[in-house]
Amino acid sequence: SVYETVAAAIEKTLKAKSFEANLSSVLKTDLMGNKSEVKAEGNVKATAVDTNKPKAFFSGNAVMDNYEMAQDYYYDGEWKYFGSEEMGLYKSQVSYAEFAKEIGAPQTVIVTLPEAIFSNAQSKKNDDGSLTVTLTVDETNMETLYRDTIITVVQDVVGEDLNQVVTKDAT
Repeated sequence: SVYETVAAAIEKTLKAKSFEANLSSVLKTDLMGNKSEVKAEGNVKATAVDTNKPKAFFSGNAVMDNYEMAQDYYYDGEWKYFGSEEMGLYKSQVSYAEFAKEIGAPQTVIVTLPEAIFSNAQSKKNDDGSLTVTLTVDETNMETLYRDTIITVVQDVVGEDLNQVVTKDAT
């Protein structure tokens, strides 16, 4: 079944000792009328992911508020190297988990999917033998699958107090 094929691919990906992935993301935000969009595209390569000294490299571009900038990051198992000639070059000591989360490595965005969301799945066999699966996921499932990511995005804006209330015409 499509579900079993995707579940097996997810399992193999999460257990990979090395990988290469082309990543593309768009984060659209509409917070109380303030709209923004951040796009990022790039290629990430990693080796020795199953060791205590993984190495990874991300090369791509980001567009924020119509400003495009090159993004190159390298992780040597202990230090993250980043920056640009225009803005300066830097290094910072971080864990691989922190680096992987920042660049959007597959292990940080791929989650195990419940079989129920495959009821209306669309699948297509590509000319190269790969399979493209398109899923429509409702808001409740999305909030469950990506709860931690959603909380992180919200906390970046409003802080850690998720019980804030916005009122209109308050005195």
